[in-house]
Amino acid sequence: MKIEWSNEAKQKAVSWLEGKKGVLKLQYDTEGCGCLVSGIAALWLVDGPGENDVLAESADPAIYYDKTTSVFFDEALLIGLNSSGTFMLKSKSQILNPRMKMMAVSQ
Repeated sequence: MKIEWSNEAKQKAVSWLEGKKGVLKLQYDTEGCGCLVSGIAALWLVDGPGENDVLAESADPAIYYDKTTSVFFDEALLIGLNSSGTFMLKSKSQILNPRMKMMAVSQ
């Protein structure tokens, strides 16, 4: 999977990550959604990559994702900012999350 950042989103992410330890992970979060196919994409700062995690192509800052959940994402993704300044995950064909959260999570 290839993930790229818009310039504005990259600046915001780098600023948020400053001084923090860990790696970014594109998480397909299903907690509270009812079932596996009703998840939502989120950016998590985690201690390190998990055993199923792989590094996305081209992402800077680097992003990992769980290869078992890659079926829920398009092959090429862009993380940008929406008009309210929050992260947005989209591809050429769809918006996957118009208000994507970035948060630190302990594993």
